[in-house]
Amino acid sequence: MQPNPPTSESPSHHPPQCLDIGAARESYFSVGPRLDCISLWADPIYLGAYPAQAYELFGESMPKFTEQEAKVVSRSLEFMAANIYSGYKVSRGNDGQPLRHEKEPGNAVACLPWLELEEDALYWAARFHSERYGKLPFMVSENGFCGTDWVARDGKVHDPQRIDYSARYLSGLRRAAREGIPVAGYFYWSLMDNFEWAEGYRPRFGLIYIDFQNGKRTLKDSASWYREVITTRGGCL
Repeated sequence: MQPNPPTSESPSHHPPQCLDIGAARESYFSVGPRLDCISLWADPIYLGAYPAQAYELFGESMPKFTEQEAKVVSRSLEFMAANIYSGYKVSRGNDGQPLRHEKEPGNAVACLPWLELEEDALYWAARFHSERYGKLPFMVSENGFCGTDWVARDGKVHDPQRIDYSARYLSGLRRAAREGIPVAGYFYWSLMDNFEWAEGYRPRFGLIYIDFQNGKRTLKDSASWYREVITTRGGCL
């Protein structure tokens, strides 16, 4: 459901935006040949079985568990987490199947092409996960914005796009919490600029600018903004 994974840790899931909520939910949890669908990995753990669609698609290649083995795989966990950066709009196609819409020309995008602005992404991810996995507390383990930041002539790093991106996404997560969805936490990716395993040093995700030549650290404008988000518990959003 998504292009290349954005960080050095693990792939992110890209929740759909909703022109049709039912179709979007199906699209998000559908099993595809790329194997990057959340249900293929989460269902056995949280629901005790692989989704039926996986057996339809992969047939005899699917593992077969006894009832006892399924109980070993399935565990009662305290929360679930996902890395979420972007999303897409979904409607019901003429054939009755979910139809994923292509991005509109000029859609807001970060310096990596797969990271496009979809400000309701965290809201729908939290909602869909909560609906499918029984109100299990939901945590955003990664979310962030990559830019081609640099130190300005005033010695500061101005990154208004990162602030705007983060404010929009966090507002969606706050909406989910206010609707009663159990939001367990949120982690911004990342604290400092770093080596991105598929991209090297060019895309900068950090709240803190790193001069890769000498290691000097400079707080970006977003670091001061994010500190205010934390101290006000989201009140400044």
